[in-house]
Amino acid sequence: LAAHWLLEPEFSSQPGMLVEVRGSFGPTGWFNGDYEGKQGTVQSVYDTQSPNFAATANVLFVDPLDPAKPSLQVPVEVLKPVKPEKYGTEVLILHGQHKGQQARVNMVEAGGLMVVTTKRFTVDELSADKLVVFRPVD
Repeated sequence: LAAHWLLEPEFSSQPGMLVEVRGSFGPTGWFNGDYEGKQGTVQSVYDTQSPNFAATANVLFVDPLDPAKPSLQVPVEVLKPVKPEKYGTEVLILHGQHKGQQARVNMVEAGGLMVVTTKRFTVDELSADKLVVFRPVD
């Protein structure tokens, strides 16, 4: 998955993807790595379309460091999709012919394969790393 996967049109217009902060340490770090491993839901994506300014996503964190500020602008390159793990999870498909479509996990098979059904009743078998947990935003 590309570092700027959230900017792809299939995803940037769909708030509700569950993401995890990864790769936020180091000289180019974000928040000194304090949010490393924390999960949140993408509320919106802002593409600056400029190499000088980072594209960001507004993320509502599940367990924010500062409860008064649950939502933060996060550089998209430190946000990675959270893979589904169980039956019944709502997901968004990250790769292939159904990329960007909402689906539901119908079966979890050995080796991390998941059988998913899209809203159009298309059935597909995908590995968990080709899916992201999806929590539609009202």
